[in-house]
Amino acid sequence: MNTYVFFIRAKKEAVTSVTDKEIKTRNIRWMNWTSALAKEGKLAEGGNHLTLDGMVVEGQGGINAGPYMQGDVCLLGYILVHAVSYDEAIKLTKGCPVLEGKGTSIEVREISSL
Repeated sequence: MNTYVFFIRAKKEAVTSVTDKEIKTRNIRWMNWTSALAKEGKLAEGGNHLTLDGMVVEGQGGINAGPYMQGDVCLLGYILVHAVSYDEAIKLTKGCPVLEGKGTSIEVREISSL
């Protein structure tokens, strides 16, 4: 069994325009989805939500305010799962409420054993 990280991304505007009611509804759906993964023995670690602010430290000593963004898409959080292959890991993203949002995505990456 391998461990994979799901990097959850969305357009910053889509995140900042969400109402408190929508946040509560999304959090319930998120908890239901992660609970189902846990019952299947596929949840390695629940992960965390990230704030929309941050700093980027570069190798040559440069420091930039704000998180790294690709266009207007930012990293919102991550979750770790157990799967035997990329195919299975991708199947585990099905039902994730994050993917119901506009401009959202999940990047699936295997954790190296090195």
